[in-house]
Amino acid sequence: MQEGNPMLTDRVWEALVKSFASQMKSVFIASSFVKEIFTVGYPKLLSTIENLLERISRDTDVKGVPPSLSLEGNEQMIAAIEIFQTAFLGLCLSRLSDLINSVFNMSSRGTVPSKEHISRIISRIQEGIEAVQMDARLTLLVLREISKVLLLLAERAEYQISIGPEARQITGPATPLQIKNFTLSQHLQLPKTARDPCMCNIDNSKTADCCFRYSIPCSWYNIWCCL
Repeated sequence: MQEGNPMLTDRVWEALVKSFASQMKSVFIASSFVKEIFTVGYPKLLSTIENLLERISRDTDVKGVPPSLSLEGNEQMIAAIEIFQTAFLGLCLSRLSDLINSVFNMSSRGTVPSKEHISRIISRIQEGIEAVQMDARLTLLVLREISKVLLLLAERAEYQISIGPEARQITGPATPLQIKNFTLSQHLQLPKTARDPCMCNIDNSKTADCCFRYSIPCSWYNIWCCL
């Protein structure tokens, strides 16, 4: 082998990754059944690939010999399934968005969702985080999608608040509109109180906490101002 040429293992790995990426793309386009399985089960697919890479590195670790897999090689294999990662994140966003849209019906303004409805949204969010918490990078990607969901939740909640003189009066007992606004505000405390249990098992909890904190939008302030 001439100096400067890639090692045989590098050439073999490059060909393998290229073939694998081509197969993944073909499956994604041609087979809706397999596409759905790999999309819904992307966390398991990612874990399987990472475990495979770790085993290859461990089984080929020979003292005095360059590693058979480089960091770049690992990244290439992970990138080969990125098409399913994108689909998985989109699925997370659409499922949670659909749930929020069903709870906060835009056609019935002024209706306050029950505490159970909000708890259901939070449970779905927690399930989404728990499904990916074994991988810090994937967790942060999911949290970005969840931040979009919380923004949507805030927009829908803001649409439901009551405004006007009756909602702002302070000279008498709380009016029905004020009680409704207060109830809605109390329900919206649930996402905040549910944050800490979600964060405790995440490796990069500081970064994850920032994702949650800045996803709690300022528009919720409008609800509290109406109390």
